[in-house]
Amino acid sequence: MTWSELTESPRITKEEFQSQLAKYPKSSILIACTKLSVGFGYGPDARTVPQDHVADLHIPIVFPPVLVPLVNRWVHDEGRLPFFNGQLRYLAAETVRLQPQRPLPEIPENGPQNDQFA
Repeated sequence: MTWSELTESPRITKEEFQSQLAKYPKSSILIACTKLSVGFGYGPDARTVPQDHVADLHIPIVFPPVLVPLVNRWVHDEGRLPFFNGQLRYLAAETVRLQPQRPLPEIPENGPQNDQFA
């Protein structure tokens, strides 16, 4: 299920998505991705979707209250997947790709020079 389907809104472009992501600290997004990944049980056992009871627990946490009944109907009546690991991997990758808000300092070709520590 996509956000645009769920909210009956137009799909946004990749640039619009990146613009929205840039409004938040990268570290906060990456920590959220990590916590959700652990909460959903993704990991070395190659689980790509959470178990049904785990998804049911997270739906009211992740989605706005007004959308929870619609998400539950899609999940339980239509068999749609509310969460899968590709979503979090994509979110994390796009977050890492964001350009820093402040320019990074240049690193000299030969590394930092400090003659005080010989």
